[in-house]
Parts: sequence; structure tokens; C-alpha cells
Amino acid sequence: MKAIRSLELNVRALKLDKLILMPAAVPPHKPLPPGSPDAAERLERDGISTRVVKLNRIAPLDTSALLRELDGADTVLVLEDCFENGSIGQQIAALLAESGRQCRQVILHNLKDRFAPEGTVEQLQERFGLDADGVYRAVKEALSRE
Repeated sequence: MKAIRSLELNVRALKLDKLILMPAAVPPHKPLPPGSPDAAERLERDGISTRVVKLNRIAPLDTSALLRELDGADTVLVLEDCFENGSIGQQIAALLAESGRQCRQVILHNLKDRFAPEGTVEQLQERFGLDADGVYRAVKEALSRE
């Protein structure tokens, strides 16, 4: 157990994150019931080193700062409450490709091409998997395909 803890500390010290969550207009850390852990905390408990990177602006993207934040990431999940076509996630994936950065996978977690019906923000986030539980499930599913 001490070896695992030591490895975790070294991974963090070297900033070799397993997963980077990037909320683009949607907080991935929205709690479940009060007192429940958020998605990042739940993933950390499962041994998935996780970092949340908040985009302070989406237009224009600060590409140099963004690339610094993504450096060393194994997996990047971009969380958005919009259609996939033309999304920030697509711009980030293109930025990584154009810069020659290696990242095993970029997960675009958004509405795809589905229209959102009426509902509260909480209902819609749950319906489209944009709440903490949905983010947790999406990451676990994507990493299980490795």
C-alpha cells in the first residue's frame, strides 16, 4: 500500500495526470445529494488521478495557456452543455492535433446532436449525463475501453 501511495505522490509531483476534466460552461463538480462527493473526488477515490481545468474564456481560446494545462495529460474530458458540432471540445481536440501533442483520448461529453427539451438545469444535466454522476460514468466507461 505504501508503494501505491508513493507512486500517487510522484505522479502528482510530476503533473502526470491520468485525466483532466475541462468544464466549458458546465461544472463537473456539481454535487449529487448534499455531502456526496463530486465526480473528480469519486474518480480520485477510484485511483484515477484527476485535475479540473476551468476555462476562463472560450473566445478567443488562450491556446498557449491551454496547451500548458494539458501537457502530460493521458485523457482529456471536455464537458459542455451544447451541440458537438463547433464545440469548444472540437477546438481543443484540433489544437492538440495541430500542436503535435500526444494524448491517448479526448472525450467530448456534450449533447451530441440531440435537442434539449424543457426542464430545470438539474433535470437536463441529469438527462444528458452532464451531472457529477454522468461525468463519473462517462469517464469510467471511456477508461474501461483502454
